Amino acid sequence: MPIRILPSQLIYQIASGEVIDRPYSIVKELLENAIDAQASSIWMMLHNGGESYISVKDNGTGMCLEDIELAVKHHTTSKLTADNLENIQTLGFRGEALPSISFVSRMSITSKCKEDEWGWFVQFEDQSIASFKPSICTTGTHVEVRDLFYKTPNRLKFLKTPEWEFQGILNTFKRLTMAYPSIAFNLNNDKKTIINFLAASFEDRIADVLGEAFKDNSLMIEERRGYIRLKGFISLPSFTQSTANFQYLFVNGRPINNKLLSSAIRVAYEGLLFRNRYPMLALFLDIPGEYVDINIHPKKYEVRFKEAEFVKETIKNILKETLTKTRFAVSTSFGEETFSSFDSGDFSGIVPFSKKNLREEFRRKNKGHLSLNESLDISYRQYPLGQAIGQIYNTYIISEGEEKFFIIDQHAAHERILYEEIKESLKGRGLKITPLNPPLNFKFDPAKRFDVLLKYQKELKLFGLNINFKDYPQFLRVEGIPEILGEINVESLLSDLVEEIIEFGEPLRLNEHVHQLCSTLSCHLSIRGGEKLSLQELNKLLREIEGVNYSGQCNHGRPTYLSLRKRDLEKIFRRNT
Repeated sequence: MPIRILPSQLIYQIASGEVIDRPYSIVKELLENAIDAQASSIWMMLHNGGESYISVKDNGTGMCLEDIELAVKHHTTSKLTADNLENIQTLGFRGEALPSISFVSRMSITSKCKEDEWGWFVQFEDQSIASFKPSICTTGTHVEVRDLFYKTPNRLKFLKTPEWEFQGILNTFKRLTMAYPSIAFNLNNDKKTIINFLAASFEDRIADVLGEAFKDNSLMIEERRGYIRLKGFISLPSFTQSTANFQYLFVNGRPINNKLLSSAIRVAYEGLLFRNRYPMLALFLDIPGEYVDINIHPKKYEVRFKEAEFVKETIKNILKETLTKTRFAVSTSFGEETFSSFDSGDFSGIVPFSKKNLREEFRRKNKGHLSLNESLDISYRQYPLGQAIGQIYNTYIISEGEEKFFIIDQHAAHERILYEEIKESLKGRGLKITPLNPPLNFKFDPAKRFDVLLKYQKELKLFGLNINFKDYPQFLRVEGIPEILGEINVESLLSDLVEEIIEFGEPLRLNEHVHQLCSTLSCHLSIRGGEKLSLQELNKLLREIEGVNYSGQCNHGRPTYLSLRKRDLEKIFRRNT
């Protein structure tokens, strides 16, 4: 079949399909246009999940009749002041949104410029003006979209229920409201007001969208490192969700999905989360235009960083440093699943420690540390967790602090202490390597991309994986594997590592697997619930947990302690009346 030029209508259909595939795609494009038009208020109305009707009205700069006509032509825009994509300052820039919308629906635009006496109402059909007339309206733009995909029934049948489509719209709407708190937003669905946000501070808008519980259980970030500025909120490790759907990422005010940043978040929270739990967060990254490429896909959800490794390490380090502030912070609310049992498995004998020796060492170090009389003279200011005054159920420590008291889970607290000690030990000496005799040789196969492992040769050896690249690219030789992993399929492990390095920029799975084993080990070696401790031992445990990073939760993400203020206790017993 010879090559031929496609008809214009087919070209527009293909282009429109890339930009508009669901109602939320239209909402995103129209909201971005309103924001770019410097609106201070934006109103949106929907019917039938956006399939029947979508209306977005703003009080921005508006358009004259000539601009309205040009706006529905492909690749026409007012947002690129120069013919380059190096320093894009707006959300839109491609000139594809309105042409695509007008092609897949019945669209009308009512708009007025500040300088004009009246505005214009324009109806479109197939990207051309079907009719127009003067309109008495306020400055700004009102876009109405009806009968989505009426010309492409095949696309229409792939839409889901109105309720499902509305959730996609709601998520899109909320993301943009977070990024632009100085704008008032109103959302009406099927004649019901769903959202009515007034212009607010950044902190208050985040609370409006993610809830007061998130605000109360999150840490604020505002850091500048080199040309990177990062601000936002991240949840305490003990305040989590069952999915990663509550992680909101923005670059230069643009909502994005980015595996690199997701990887940085994953590494930063390593060893702090309960199994299959995800932190909530809203992070806003500001970066000069010359260091980021947003022209990756028509939907503009993807970005590419010029110095990807620097961006990733910077974000990871900022998050880790911020999370160290959780030493004396725990969530104010916990779901029942947070307290569900944790199946640790059995890895006894992996590391040269034993429960008996560890506990004997703990008691030996404690001997004479605090007498009963000394414990009564503790400086609350010096010791944030105060003075242990007893145990309940031989599991929970009761401690009196300054104007508050604490309930500490002795097993969870000791588990965090041991986990950090084991991690530091591994960091210093690395994992013990089991030599392979004979070594395993893997022939060069371009499809397997084992070459990407070369960059991480030293890091892999620290984790017990000894790879000799002397004869590469003919073949590579695996001479040792981590003893802690036992019998494993080495080729499968290498393939997994390659896949992760290509996707995330580092061998996460090996790192996480080793840390999971460290977590399991610390769980088995720590003081158990039900074990009676002396008052001296209780206070010694408090002093040690105070000196450990991330002490607010054990390495499984469960809280190590809870606190109650003295004044709250007095309220319960009505002593303040």
